[in-house]
Amino acid sequence: MLTLITPTGDRQVAFSLCELWMSQQTITEKYEWVVVDDGREPTTCTMGQEVVRILQPMATGLSSLGRNLQAGLSVAKGDKLVVVEDDDYYGPTYLKKVSGALGTSILVGETPSRYFHVGQRKFKEWFNTAHASLCQTAFRREAIPAVLSLCNQNRYIDVDLWQNFGKELGMLYHGSEVVGIKGMPGRKGISNAHDALGVGWESDIDLARLRQWIGPDAERYRAYGRV
Repeated sequence: MLTLITPTGDRQVAFSLCELWMSQQTITEKYEWVVVDDGREPTTCTMGQEVVRILQPMATGLSSLGRNLQAGLSVAKGDKLVVVEDDDYYGPTYLKKVSGALGTSILVGETPSRYFHVGQRKFKEWFNTAHASLCQTAFRREAIPAVLSLCNQNRYIDVDLWQNFGKELGMLYHGSEVVGIKGMPGRKGISNAHDALGVGWESDIDLARLRQWIGPDAERYRAYGRV
């Protein structure tokens, strides 16, 4: 069975879109969806997800993402686990593809990494060849200890996971199903991409590049950026 794990908190608009993307998945395999919510206000879930609420304050030096991922893994029942980030876009065949890839590899990831900032109408594509972003990473149950070993730190879990275990356990494949969406309403994540900082960002005022990436679904994001 497949388990989707979504850490979230105070990002209802983005999470509602995430539910839409999951409802459009073509996978026929049975899956469960675990949502770990540490927001001040409970996230509304409408697809029968198992919701884990975390209300205690963060410990010093830890990240919300790492803590929530730990909590999700502690209740996950599937032998295949997929990190579905609440504010990102997933094409309809994503779950089917990663589930198939997990049939032969313990750790799988899609590349390249593609980002779109809805507020600033900018995009960036990173042709990384050594690791996948966390929103594009899935793993079998055997890899849980490796993932948990990286959660108790305030660092980028995806980079460390692939650097430490990718050569031994991982398989990267070229795909075009996922776009990391930044600048949505609600609490920001830790990545500087949430501010479209750094080199490589290009303007996409009319959403032409986003439409090229995800088709008519791009219009779902128009309301959250510049007119």
